Amino acid sequence: MADCSICDADDFHSAITALVSHARLSQAFAAAYKTLYRHAILCPTNDLLTILRAPFKVQNEMADPELAQTIRCYVPEILMALDTRLDVTSEAMEDLEIGYIGLLDRSTRRPPVHIQSVLSQRPELFVSLVTTLYRSETSGTESVGTDTPAEQKNRAHHAFQILHSWSGYPGQGLSPVERDTNLRKWCTRVLELTAQADRRIMGEQNVGEVLTRVPPCEEDGAWPCRVAREYLRDGKSQIGKGLHVGQFNSRGSRCCLRGNHSEERDQAKKFENDADRIRAEWPETASILDSMARDYRQWADQLDRHDAEYSDP
Repeated sequence: MADCSICDADDFHSAITALVSHARLSQAFAAAYKTLYRHAILCPTNDLLTILRAPFKVQNEMADPELAQTIRCYVPEILMALDTRLDVTSEAMEDLEIGYIGLLDRSTRRPPVHIQSVLSQRPELFVSLVTTLYRSETSGTESVGTDTPAEQKNRAHHAFQILHSWSGYPGQGLSPVERDTNLRKWCTRVLELTAQADRRIMGEQNVGEVLTRVPPCEEDGAWPCRVAREYLRDGKSQIGKGLHVGQFNSRGSRCCLRGNHSEERDQAKKFENDADRIRAEWPETASILDSMARDYRQWADQLDRHDAEYSDP
């Protein structure tokens, strides 16, 4: 399609409609990008949304190398253009980010921004991701559906990407009282729905990972937050495992100098001190901190043994 053929919005609409209807998605993306770059006013928002949604209808768009490369190049740019438009809803942008999360989570041009709020506002979406990612806990089977094993694997991978792209928590940015009220409501809903879906254990563990990111309790300055402690006190023990996993994963990948593992031991000591400070009021949480302190010390000892085994002669 020659660029000069796009003279007005109607021309753009006709060209994009024809390309999408004939499954020429690479050409549709390229045409949209070029027209946006030169004459953005000629690109109606609905047509841009049509282009971005089209690959979702392809069974495996990444099996087409040309389309996969096109998506990597042009999707962030088109999303950036939509970010500036007032006639596109936040729900539409949220759905697009969910669909392209594997791409956007690695993008430096246009990382996901709406997903940070949508998961905190829609516990049902969080639960649907958990049920997609994990098997039923009593039957050990996948959810009933018509997906092939390959499609189930792709859906599970997609759910994993969305869950782990979220770095926030419900109530983020609110006052401590409002935040905790928001947190309790969200967590309780997730725990109820995951239990109904036969994913109680994984529901608790994933809630624990979310609670890892909440700031320490204001009353005593110790981590984890008050809401997490309340659930542990009420017998939601798997939340403790989620806290443990979330805290360890939050460290990210690190490069340790040989023989210098003080960070692990310092963190273990902090867990021990915090456990002693809150033990009288929060014994269940103190027990979790004791366990984490032991694991961090064992990790430091393991690193020491590794250094000794592979040290230069």
